[in-house]
Amino acid sequence: MDYKNTENWILSRVPIFQNKGKVAYNPGLKNVSEFIKELNLPNNQLKFIHIGGTNGKGSTSSYVSSILQESGYKVGIFSSPHFYDFRERIKTNGFPVDKKFVIDFVDQHKSFFLKSKLSFFEMTVAMAFEFFSKSFKSEQYRTLSE
Repeated sequence: MDYKNTENWILSRVPIFQNKGKVAYNPGLKNVSEFIKELNLPNNQLKFIHIGGTNGKGSTSSYVSSILQESGYKVGIFSSPHFYDFRERIKTNGFPVDKKFVIDFVDQHKSFFLKSKLSFFEMTVAMAFEFFSKSFKSEQYRTLSE
């Protein structure tokens, strides 16, 4: 599958709460926990700062990311929504996730997504976790100075 078809498939998984009502809400961590096990990601491998609230999350994320990067840390951001391209949701040190990673991730795990009925959020947060895990291990990691 090419990137545009993969992106369209991912976005087709977004539940429209207005149309589906409360069945669009999937409480609990069971699905995403099972998928993280499927991905074989070690527990507590990544450290997180969760930024919540009504307004200012994007600005706050940018400030915190910039401070951490200037301090020498590798920083991943998982956010929503995106404006133009799905890859805006998953970034490391300001660079969006590679198209090839998105395509390969969906191709490798599509049957699991369908079998376990993962939500859009569960699927994309697990994608972000795997991307961050692989990016932070890589010696070829891109930084803002490159």
